[in-house]
Amino acid sequence: VTLTDCLPRLLATVRESAQATAAANGGRAPSVSVLDWDVEAPPDAAAAAEAYSTEQGVRSAQRCDDEAADEAPLAADARFDVLLATDVIYSRAHAAQLPAVVARRLAPGGRLCAMVPVRSEGDARTFLGGLQRLGADVRLARVTAEWCAAATAAQRGEPPGGAARAEAPYEAGTALQEGEVVFVEAVI
Repeated sequence: VTLTDCLPRLLATVRESAQATAAANGGRAPSVSVLDWDVEAPPDAAAAAEAYSTEQGVRSAQRCDDEAADEAPLAADARFDVLLATDVIYSRAHAAQLPAVVARRLAPGGRLCAMVPVRSEGDARTFLGGLQRLGADVRLARVTAEWCAAATAAQRGEPPGGAARAEAPYEAGTALQEGEVVFVEAVI
């Protein structure tokens, strides 16, 4: 298990928390690495023209901070059977970059599972279409109270009251509504 983010200071906090949890439970802490999408999949000219984001400013400031600069980048050859992501699309650039990062980091036959708040229908479609262009089988589920209850039951080993997976295939005409949250599964 490897935990990643582009914010070094956040990763330092994540590392401390993971180590403390592992020590308290007699387990092994996951590794923690910097994964910067701007390095993995530099934004195209249109995405780069977006307004400067708060995240970029925070990241730049943290890279100048010696204390936060100790976090190592993810190894160039690291690939994973499962990628988990939550709430990672804040702009058109992110929506365009994430499929390229998935293509680089997901092992063949691997699975991406992502919770995606639909802040912009266009950005969500950019992300989902990018996954399809990779050849991924992309499926969606609407995150509702019932979906969450089924996922929680499955996690506890109880018989689920409904599907806790993304069963509906994504197609270009699939309705997406700003403000909703969708669970995305993609297998490449």
